[in-house]
Amino acid sequence: MYPLLLNIRNKKILFIGGGAVAERRLARVLAEGGIVTLISPQITPGIQDFIEEGADLDWVPEPYSNQEIDVYNLVFICTDDPNINEAVSQRANQLGIWVNRADDQAASDFSVPAEISLGGIHLYHSTDGLAPFLSSYIRRDLESRYQRFDREYVQLLHEIRILQRESAASEAVEDLYALIELTKEDLRDLLRELSEL
Repeated sequence: MYPLLLNIRNKKILFIGGGAVAERRLARVLAEGGIVTLISPQITPGIQDFIEEGADLDWVPEPYSNQEIDVYNLVFICTDDPNINEAVSQRANQLGIWVNRADDQAASDFSVPAEISLGGIHLYHSTDGLAPFLSSYIRRDLESRYQRFDREYVQLLHEIRILQRESAASEAVEDLYALIELTKEDLRDLLRELSEL
């Protein structure tokens, strides 16, 4: 698959199924501003919480039965019924709508990689659905390895980079990669020095 990040803000997104997998994927879709319709006779307590908290989520409490899906930009299929999954997938493919099937990565148009969000950086990785336990191991490893790159750290690097573009500061900071080895305190000191040039 080709790696791609999508802006789903204000995009219409359909979820078929209301279990634990749907809940995990739904949380990220809602956080990114997707407008969601969820078709499922039952939902998890977590999805119920999203609804009660006023999320942009319309729950249709019934099984999927050939409802029209042509108004949606993306479809997430998260049921344990292979017949429903295949029917929705085929219909979406006919309409040119991208599909993610929780039960069949090979039949999906896009995948949902594991995300590590450290505040200042976001890392994504995937095992193509083959070894989720390996994906969990990688996530924990990357979180521990890069936890110091929080929002403040990345913001300091950004401000130094802006000052570095100015002529006087560019001589003071020749190797931006070397900055990555500095602590936040060192970066703050360097930023003060560059601001005074």
